[in-house]
Amino acid sequence: MTRPPSGPTAGARQAYYGDPTRASPRVEAPGPGPARDLTCGRHPVRLIARKEGGMAGARGKRRAERRAAAGFRPALGLLALLAAGCSHDWTAADGATDGGDVAPEEGGEAEADDGIEAEAALCGNGVRDPGEECDNGPANSDAAPDACRTDCIRAHCGDGVVDSRETCDDGNDIEDDACRNDCSLPTCGDGDLDSGEACDDGNRSNADACLNTCAAASCGDGFVWEGVEACDSPDPVPCATECDSTGTQACLDCRRAGTCVPPEETCNGRDDDCDGEPDDGFECAAGAVAPCATRCGSLGRGPCTATCEPAGVELCEPPDESCNGADDDCDHEVDEGFPCVRGVLVPCTTICRTTGTGACTDTCEPPDARTCTPPAEVCDGVDQDCDTLIDDDLECRPGTSESCTVGACAGTRHCAEGCVWGSCDLGSPPEEDNCDSSLRSISDSLGTRTVSGNTCGAADDFSAAGCGGSGGPDVVYRFVIRTRRLVTFDTTGTSFDAVLSVWGPGWTCPGAELACDDDSAGGTPGQAQLVLVLESGTYWVVIDGKTPGDRGDYVLTVNVADPGSVPPNDSCTGAIPLIFSGTGTRTVTGSTTSASSFGGGGCAAAGPDVWYSLSLRAPAVVYLDTLDGQTWNSVVEVRSGDCWTSTLAGCGPDACGGLRSQWVGRLDAGTHYVLVDGRRSIDRGTFTLRYQVVTGTCATDAVALTADGTYSGTTEGAANHSEPGCGFTWGRPDAVFAFGGCEGLSFSATTCLPSPLPVDTVLTVFRDSCSGIEVACNDDDPACGFSGGSTVTVSGLSNRLYFLVLDGGSRSPPGGSPFQLTVDLP
Repeated sequence: MTRPPSGPTAGARQAYYGDPTRASPRVEAPGPGPARDLTCGRHPVRLIARKEGGMAGARGKRRAERRAAAGFRPALGLLALLAAGCSHDWTAADGATDGGDVAPEEGGEAEADDGIEAEAALCGNGVRDPGEECDNGPANSDAAPDACRTDCIRAHCGDGVVDSRETCDDGNDIEDDACRNDCSLPTCGDGDLDSGEACDDGNRSNADACLNTCAAASCGDGFVWEGVEACDSPDPVPCATECDSTGTQACLDCRRAGTCVPPEETCNGRDDDCDGEPDDGFECAAGAVAPCATRCGSLGRGPCTATCEPAGVELCEPPDESCNGADDDCDHEVDEGFPCVRGVLVPCTTICRTTGTGACTDTCEPPDARTCTPPAEVCDGVDQDCDTLIDDDLECRPGTSESCTVGACAGTRHCAEGCVWGSCDLGSPPEEDNCDSSLRSISDSLGTRTVSGNTCGAADDFSAAGCGGSGGPDVVYRFVIRTRRLVTFDTTGTSFDAVLSVWGPGWTCPGAELACDDDSAGGTPGQAQLVLVLESGTYWVVIDGKTPGDRGDYVLTVNVADPGSVPPNDSCTGAIPLIFSGTGTRTVTGSTTSASSFGGGGCAAAGPDVWYSLSLRAPAVVYLDTLDGQTWNSVVEVRSGDCWTSTLAGCGPDACGGLRSQWVGRLDAGTHYVLVDGRRSIDRGTFTLRYQVVTGTCATDAVALTADGTYSGTTEGAANHSEPGCGFTWGRPDAVFAFGGCEGLSFSATTCLPSPLPVDTVLTVFRDSCSGIEVACNDDDPACGFSGGSTVTVSGLSNRLYFLVLDGGSRSPPGGSPFQLTVDLP
C-alpha cells in the first residue's frame, strides 16, 4: 500500500497523485523557450515558459488585471518546488534569463521579465485554487465556447473563441477589422466607415448628411435634410394657412411650391378651412353656446359638445316662457305669467253677458265677446245662448203639461224642475197592484172563470226570476184551494207581452215562486200558460209585463179540474225501480198528466214529472229515451245520490229530430234517479220510457258521444276490449265510445283527418255491448290515402245503445297511440 504524501510538498503531490491523467505537475519558469522537465525527488516536474504580461496591448493589460485581481503570486510556486527538493540548473545553457526581456512568442510581442515565476501544478485539478478564476479539470478548454480556459482563466472577449453573448472574437486588438474589440460585428451607426457604407456618422438621425442607413442624404430619399431641403416628398406636405390651421403644399425638387391649401373643416372650435366660420358643416361649433333641446322639449341654449353636437338636456338652459301653448322654461306650467294658455278653451263673456267659452288668443288673452261661444240654454229663466229666446231648446218650459202614452196606456205628464218632462201619469194604481192592496180572490170551484183589468197605473213589484225576469208593471190575485186540483192559467186576450207566475203556497204574500211561464200560449204579443197540479193551500197568481212598456188591459182565464189519481211515483220517495238484466232494452210506461212538478231540477223543465230509481252494483253505460209518438215535449233528467239530496247527473234534450228526449251516459255504482218531465208546465201526458244498462270493462272505459264534432285522445295504456271483424289488430289497446240510436237514422265516424299524427286505425260498431253484434267495420278507408285512417257508417239504426271501438291497425304502435275521431250522430 502506497503511503499518502506528507510534508511540505503534500499539496503538490496530492495534485499529482490525485490526477492520473496528468504526465507531471506543471511549473512555470522564467524566460522564453520550450518546457523543461526536472525532478522533484522521485517525481518529474514539467517546467513551462510563460510570458508574464500575456498579450501586449489592451487585451494583455486586461489579462494582467484579471490575474492580479485573482491574487496570483509567482514566487510561491517555485519556492514550494525548491522546498520539495526539486533541482535544476537555471543557466543560460537552458536558455534562461534573469531580469532580461523575454523573447516574444510567434506572432506576439516581447514582454518584460519580471523575474522567476513558478506555479505549483494546481490548474486543471478541478479545484479552484487561489489565483484561479475557474478550474473545471478535464473540461478546461481553449476552444470550447464559455469553457474555463486551460490557464484557469474564464472565457472572455479576446480569447479567440466566440462565447455566448459574443457575435465574434478574432483574438486581436485591431478595432477596425471584421470584429470589433468588444467582440461585436461592425454595424451601420458605429461611427466607423465599413465596406458597403457611404458614410457613418455614428448617430441615428435622418435629418443630417448621413442617413441612419449609412447612405448619403439626397433629394428624393424621403427625409428632409435640415438646412439644405425644405421638403422631401412626392405628396403635398404640411404648411401653415392664413387662418393658422395646418394645410398642404406641393413639394417640387425638395422645395415648397404653390400656395398653402387649407384642410377640410373638422370639429375643433376653430376655422380650419379659412372661410371665417369655425366648425361649419357641423350642428354647432365645439365649445360655443348653441341652440339645444331642453328636458321639456323647448329650444334652449347650451355649450356645444367636443363632437360638435348640441348640449344634452342636463346642460341645456331653458328659455324664458313665451305665449305659445307650451312649457318653455320647464317648470311644468304652460304660458304661466299670461292671462291664459294659448289655444285652450277658457271662460269669456258673450254678447248677451252670459259666460261662454272660447280659445285663448295668440297673445294669450281671453277672446272678445264676438268670438266667445255662448253656453247651452239652461232652465233658469235667462237667455243663455244669446238667441233672444228664454229657456228654448229644452224639453219643456216650467208650468206646462201634455198628453203621453206608455205602451197601450194614455196619461198626462208635467214639465218638472230643470225644464224636463216628468213621468207619464197613468192614473191611480189598481186595487190588486201589490201584496199591500185589497187583493181580489179567484174561486177554486171546478170549471172556467175569467178575471180582467188594467196594469197602466200599476208598479213593478215582482221579478218572475224563473222566466229570466220581467220589468213591466204587474198585478197579483189570491187563489185559495181547498183540495187538490188540476189548474190551468192562461193570459190569452191580453194586450201586451205577458209573463205569468204562481207563488206559494203560504199565508204571506207572495211566498216563494212556484212556477213561471212566458209565451207558452203563443200569439202576438206572446201570451203565457201554466198547467199545475196544486195541493190545498193559498197561492198568489201574478200577471206581469215583459218590459216596462208591456202594460195595459189583461185577461186571465183560470180552469179548475179534478186531477184524477196521483201517480205513485209523483216524488222520489215513491220512485219505481228500473229492473234490468243482460244488455237488451226494456220499457216502462207512465203518465205525468196528474203529477206535480219537482221544481228543483236543473234541466230547465217546468212541467209535471214522475220518478224512477236505478240501482247499480258496478259502473255502467245507461241509455234512456222517451221516443214514443212525439205528442208532447218531454225531458229526461238523471240525478245521483240520496232521495232529497240528489244532484244533477245529466239532461236528455230533444233528440232524433223531435220533441222527445234521449240520454246516454256513464254512471258509477250506487243509487240514481230518472225523472220524466215536461219542458213547460203545459207539457204533460203519457209516455214509454225505454232504457238499457251495460256493465263490464266496456262500460267502465266508455266515453259517451253527446254531440257532433271531433274527439281527441290516446289508446296508450288502454285495455283491449274487443277484436274487429276486419283488419288485424293483434290485441292492441283500443278506445270505446257509446251513443244512442234513432229509429231509421244513420251514424258515421272517421279517423281520415288532416291530423298531424296520422295513425293506422280500425273502426268497429257493435250493438248493445263491446262484445255484441258487430254491425259495421272498416280498416283503411281508400279515401284516406296512405294515412291508415278508417271510416265507418251505419244506416237504419234502432232505438238502442251502440258502441264504437277505435282500435290500432297492423301498422300502429303495439302499445297504443294518440288519435283524432270525428263523428256525426243521428
